Amino acid sequence: MSAAAKFRPHEGAIIAVAIFSLPFLLLIPFGYYWLFEHGWLWLLAWTAATVVASGAALFVRRRALKRAAKSPAPIPLPDAAWSPKDDAAWTTVVQLTEAADATTVTTAEEFGKLAQKVVESVARHYRPSDKKAVWGFSLPEALLLTERVSHDMRGLVARNIPFGDQITVGMALRAYGWMPQMRKAWKFYDASYNLYRLYRIIPNIVAAGTNEIRARLSQELFLPALEATKTRFVRLLLDEIGRAAINLYSGRLRLSDDEIALYSTRAAQQDARRAPSRVEPIRIVLAGQINAGKSSLINALSGEVQAAVDVLAATPGFTAHRISRDGLPGAVFLDGPGLGGDSRTVDRLIGEAADCDLVLWTAQANRPARSIDRDALDRLRSAFGERPNRRRPPIILVLTHIDCLRPYTEWNPPYDLRTPTTAKARSIREAIAATCDDLGFDAGDVVPVCLTGHAAAYNVDSVWACILAAVPDARKAQLLRILTDAQSGIDWSRVWRQAVGGVREIGKALLPEERK
Repeated sequence: MSAAAKFRPHEGAIIAVAIFSLPFLLLIPFGYYWLFEHGWLWLLAWTAATVVASGAALFVRRRALKRAAKSPAPIPLPDAAWSPKDDAAWTTVVQLTEAADATTVTTAEEFGKLAQKVVESVARHYRPSDKKAVWGFSLPEALLLTERVSHDMRGLVARNIPFGDQITVGMALRAYGWMPQMRKAWKFYDASYNLYRLYRIIPNIVAAGTNEIRARLSQELFLPALEATKTRFVRLLLDEIGRAAINLYSGRLRLSDDEIALYSTRAAQQDARRAPSRVEPIRIVLAGQINAGKSSLINALSGEVQAAVDVLAATPGFTAHRISRDGLPGAVFLDGPGLGGDSRTVDRLIGEAADCDLVLWTAQANRPARSIDRDALDRLRSAFGERPNRRRPPIILVLTHIDCLRPYTEWNPPYDLRTPTTAKARSIREAIAATCDDLGFDAGDVVPVCLTGHAAAYNVDSVWACILAAVPDARKAQLLRILTDAQSGIDWSRVWRQAVGGVREIGKALLPEERK
């Protein structure tokens, strides 16, 4: 086939366009040379660069705004150890701080008003009927708050400000005294710069206009980032003020960290008469129906017989047993009467659980009647729901008597409940699922065990593992229990110690040195 036969129509069109465009392409270098000769080339280059920069700036800004709309700033989380009432106060703080931005908070006075509004809102949250709720804290609480804020500020200055450890109080006072002069200097600079801009426009309108466009573009490009940074800083300060206010008005500053470590609640003092301890222990109450295996569970956990095991309940009241283990030193286990449908027994259990940090609930795997357990658990959960200043203790369900499930004659532990391969393992897994549905537990909070009837107890180590995993939540419940106990009523023994200490200090001040 000849070359002419291979020729295609669109190739001819391309050649025609190239021939037509060639003269214009050749004019481009001559046009640049003409602009250069007449002094217009730099103006053209500057104008093109300005247009490109403006387009890039608008593109970057639009993308930044879209990204901010799709992924807004994360909402700051409350402290993990707060109570539900504290969480509600934090929601109020977040609502106030989210409304603040750099355009509405431009002066120290406006920030102070907003900070005052945050503090007053938190104070009214805890004392809604008190007209002077903002002053509803004690002098020791105010001093402890000052101490903690000062400690945090010291670290901030020492770590993040150059030569911060060399700044003296005199330097800070002199710098503060320069503030009025600095404001006047800034006003003078602003006025001078405006005059310079006017002077620059008069001799060369084109160059001045170009500079103004460049300054405007720079402002449009960097101003949103600057405003966002200022807004974030303002909200961060308000969040910290809100956290401090919540800690102050909730009573969490009633005791210092050292005092909390040494504090002994009334319940622990009662335990100490039965099982002495130097510090406030984790208090664990055992609950469940009669013969569900509470006493057998304590015996298995302790490794020795500490509680009477019988067909009938052997503890008419609650008996304390101190058991120590790595990660849980000196925990107090409280074994009480089994539940049998008596409402007064449930009331006593709820009252004891109010002074505890963790609940071990025992239930028989081979007893399908769970209405007693369900009613008692509902009342327990409801009781803590009515106390928003407390955290509900974690509840662990210990499913006992799994050896009595079908097939009755089979008992060959251990059993893999994730992928059960035997009829016994499947029965245990089904019993766990049924119990979770009946009593409102998650499968991860249920531990199947065998405590009696065989040569050795089975799966007790899993109970310990579940207890140790719940210790962090139990510590949070314990902290709120301690703070609540410290605020409940007047500790007359402490008042007496304070009075004696005050008289002693007055005596030291009044008596002559030779008589001291």
